[in-house]
Amino acid sequence: MKKETQNTIIELTEFYSIYFFGSWLYADQPADIDVLIVYDPIACPPSNIQELARPFLDQLKKTFYLEVDAVYLTEKEENDINFIKQERCVSIEKVARANNLFQRIAKSRAR
Repeated sequence: MKKETQNTIIELTEFYSIYFFGSWLYADQPADIDVLIVYDPIACPPSNIQELARPFLDQLKKTFYLEVDAVYLTEKEENDINFIKQERCVSIEKVARANNLFQRIAKSRAR
């Protein structure tokens, strides 16, 4: 993962929870990247969430050369509809750990 993406993730995850779902997680050639952003509407009014998430989403698009589709839910909305469980979302932290593991495996095989 590029350094700019990592820095943007760190900034965004201080205030919001980010999840991935859909083909990007499971397909060899995904059509796009589906992102769920769960946020506290008191810390960030709904009218501001898309603007605050835009640098992160733009960096994902630049990094992976795929379109990015974002779903924005307040914590209450997510709890009410249970989107994370229904869509089998994976937290950005788990994706980052897996990415780091895959990089280490690839490096060890290259030796």
